[in-house]
Amino acid sequence: VHADISELERRDTKNFYSRAKNGEMDNLIGYSPSAPYERPETPDLMIDTEKNCISSALCQLTGFILACHQDKLLSKRPK
Repeated sequence: VHADISELERRDTKNFYSRAKNGEMDNLIGYSPSAPYERPETPDLMIDTEKNCISSALCQLTGFILACHQDKLLSKRPK
């Protein structure tokens, strides 16, 4: 799941980012120097929550899960 830091700050209902900015938290992943976020080099799935609505993100996720488990699902179909 991807969103820029500015978008995460805007959505932050628990004030984690403002607390980290004020030095009250030092372990906010991807924001605090002591807790860097390391983006995967080749993610299996990337959902950009700034560009996709919830239903689109859900479709992406569902399609990914179904594609990963297609063989198992097809083998359990009644004959």
